[in-house]
This record gives sequence, structure tokens and C-alpha cells, in this order.
Amino acid sequence: MQSFRTPLGVIPIAGDDEPPFQPERGFRLTIYRHSRSPYFFELSLPVPELFNVFRSLTEHLSDMVYPVMERPPEEGEDLPAWPQGRYASLGRYMKRHDIMALFQKHAFQIQNDGMLGAGLAGRNDDTGFFREVFIDEHKTLRVITEDPAEIKDILRENDIPFIPDLTLLGERAHAHRSLIVFDDLREMFSEPELAYDQVFTDIARALGMPAKQNLSL
Repeated sequence: MQSFRTPLGVIPIAGDDEPPFQPERGFRLTIYRHSRSPYFFELSLPVPELFNVFRSLTEHLSDMVYPVMERPPEEGEDLPAWPQGRYASLGRYMKRHDIMALFQKHAFQIQNDGMLGAGLAGRNDDTGFFREVFIDEHKTLRVITEDPAEIKDILRENDIPFIPDLTLLGERAHAHRSLIVFDDLREMFSEPELAYDQVFTDIARALGMPAKQNLSL
């Protein structure tokens, strides 16, 4: 059985009297009965499969969506804690294809940097229900939707198993790192391409997103 390749920037560490956590490939599903978009999928996937499945799942979104990005607050930033001290930047509605083309250029960072989160959100053209596909800073791929059938079809096509009691990497002892701390990556990327705050700013600027002020979800 092939071992689970964890992201470079989210590192399992030993906990109290236990070895570093070894994630497993799969998904779990939570249903919030009183929500208009009640189905919440959480996927644990190895790198580099993570971004490929992310791209497939965005295909169920409308043609017009908005980008969502996360990073930790910079020193001195007085930002509302969403979630748990994370900075969220929302963009304007634009073509899904254009957003994904830019995300694709930064696929290595998005699926490996332990400080970045990136995804897409919007409304279903037919129902108006909210949908989201997002890779968070723990590299958990999460999906919010009102139609689980579409998502389950994609998961089945990719042979991703349903594990009801799936434990996510972010739920066990771990450490976060930005890619700039990995010296061996400097042969492949320039320093700005390895600094999460610079990557965040470059993507935000290219998409016309707010790079400084916080927008609440």
C-alpha cells in the first residue's frame, strides 16, 4: 500500500505518548439539516492528487463564481478572527475558468504551503443555493453544496472512499510551515514564489481581490 504523501507545509508531529499521525485517503460527510446548503464534505488526499481532485470538484460550480483566499494576519494587522485568526479575502464574481487558470499556476503552493488557503464559491445557477470548493491551510479539501449526488459521482470516479470516522491531519498534532523555509525548493522557485504572503498578494492582485482589508464571510 502506497504511503500517504503529506503536504510539505503541514507536518505531522508526535503527540502525547503517540507517534506522528499518518493520514489516510478518503472523505467524510456531515449533514446540517437546517442549512440551505446542508452537505459538507471533507476530503483527506495526498499530494499531488489534492489539486487534481480540487479542479474536478470545481466543475460542478457555476461558470461565474468568486475566489476566496486565506492566510494568517500579518504582524500588526487588526483583523476579526475568521476562522481562528485567519484572514479571508473575497473577490468579485468572474469566470471560473479564469480563476482556475491562475490557481493552476500556483498549484504547488496551494497544495503544499501550510499558510495558504484557496478556493471558489458562488451560487448555483438553477437553485441559487450556495456552493463552495476550498483547500484550507491544513490541506483539507472541503465542499459545501445542496446537491451531494454530483459530488459523490466525482468522488466515485476518483475512487475516493467514504470513511465515516475519518480523522483529518488538522485534528491531530501538527505544525505549519511556509515553503520559504525549505532550502531545497530554491532551485525550483524564486523567493517570492515561496513566501506565502507574496503568493497571496500576487494572486489577489491578479484577480482584483482586496489584499489588505478583511471581508467577512
